[in-house]
Amino acid sequence: MDNISCILLLISFNLIFFWQAWTNHFSLATSELLSTFFPSWVHQGKGEKYDSYYWLHYRAHPVLSFYYPPQRALSKLVSSLSLDMQFRSFVFNLLIHYNLCMVGWFLLIHSFSSLEVAIFGAITLTYSSYNIKQQPCLIYTISWFPWLLYGIATHSILLSSISFGMILLAG
Repeated sequence: MDNISCILLLISFNLIFFWQAWTNHFSLATSELLSTFFPSWVHQGKGEKYDSYYWLHYRAHPVLSFYYPPQRALSKLVSSLSLDMQFRSFVFNLLIHYNLCMVGWFLLIHSFSSLEVAIFGAITLTYSSYNIKQQPCLIYTISWFPWLLYGIATHSILLSSISFGMILLAG
């Protein structure tokens, strides 16, 4: 099995693991994701300076990932859609980051280990219990961490620098 087949296998595992979230985005409409992070993301997309409902100055709170480029771009891109479609986009963004994380772990582990170990390690490290919390800043951070290590392992200064920057911007 080549790397592309393994990556497709890992992505299909993501579809199975998060099947309920992929088919019904509102199944993740719980806890702080809905009460804290999503409203701030909506305000971010509208370009408002303050969130009058929860955060006094949300740009000062790193956990809101205000400076994280993919979140910022997506929030501005979907700001004219309905709140339901905005939430679907928000959840889709989070689920895609899990795929980014899993592919990064796979490539890193496969660079020094067998294919089977790389697949098992990617699934284990991506879906460990702490990593599947509903906090976007944590999801963004863990999705770039394997890429940082992969950049170091392959001596790619550009990849490790971009990954490190994205980790910092994610909060």
